[in-house]
Amino acid sequence: MVRLKNISIGNRIIVVYISLFLIAFIALILLSKFFMKTAVESSVVEKAKSDLKTMNEILDVKYPGYWSVNKSDLFKGEMKISENDEIVDFLGSLTENTITFFLDDSRVATNVIIDGKRAVGTKASEEVIEKTLRKGEMFLGEANVVGNLFQTAYIPIKDKNNKIIGMFYTGISKTKLEKIIDDSLYNMIMIAIFFVVIVIFVSYFFGKKISKTIKLLLFKTEENITQIVNGNLSYKTDFDGIEDEFVPLLNGINDLSNAFNKPINVILLYLSDISKGVLPEKIKDEYKGDFNEIKNSINSVIDVINGIQSKILRVCEDAKKENFSSRADFGMMQGEWKNMLIGVN
Repeated sequence: MVRLKNISIGNRIIVVYISLFLIAFIALILLSKFFMKTAVESSVVEKAKSDLKTMNEILDVKYPGYWSVNKSDLFKGEMKISENDEIVDFLGSLTENTITFFLDDSRVATNVIIDGKRAVGTKASEEVIEKTLRKGEMFLGEANVVGNLFQTAYIPIKDKNNKIIGMFYTGISKTKLEKIIDDSLYNMIMIAIFFVVIVIFVSYFFGKKISKTIKLLLFKTEENITQIVNGNLSYKTDFDGIEDEFVPLLNGINDLSNAFNKPINVILLYLSDISKGVLPEKIKDEYKGDFNEIKNSINSVIDVINGIQSKILRVCEDAKKENFSSRADFGMMQGEWKNMLIGVN
């Protein structure tokens, strides 16, 4: 496995950027599936509730009259509902849902298929029986339908005396629901992958561009350092090929060179003048740190030379006047400067 530190800066930027993007992408897919599932299930339940209302209205129009039981068969008006495949298939085609009519707790007409046959005669789940058949309330949500989970809606069927005689059901299987979710998620993933490819391409392009800029910055910085080490303090780094965002960095390097260049040039000028016998005025410019210490040392040299010069000139002037007892005061002098005055005396 290639260690990250052995990868170039540009490629490191690409790897980190793409890794973060992929982590965010995977998290987004997982969260999307969760929220999509919740939203779709809620939407399906609401649709089932709405479909039941619509189908009830259709039944009232097509088969007017009360619900009733005659010889153990369920009727709507004059229409026998028990084992009436045509009605459940018609309603199923309208809603694309599974449809069932119950007499009491048993299916008497349904398009729910089990083992290749309509599930007529099978029972509703206990939770549905309790809420809809016994309490007379609408049941909404997940329920077991002949061994499979469905998102469902159940309402009680009542006769003309308002007695509960059965139930009317519609729903969609969890398997079908999950397929809808998976298909939607698949389409979303395909679109996302397309954008991932674009992001990878863009990341690679900009990563290489940044890498090129950084390499150029390093080259120009090393070049500037080399010039300074070699004593060329007047060297200035050019900005050719450098993005505007990085120009201040190179300006800073040039300013650093200037910070050395100015005081050193002044020092060189003063030492050159002193070596030629020209005694300049003391340095008045303000410097910081060690440069200020150097300035103070040069000014001290100027003061010493001025002092020696004035003492020697005074002794010489006295000698011209035949005052050979005149002596240069060397009390404040040190080292060779003191020896020089002693030699004059």
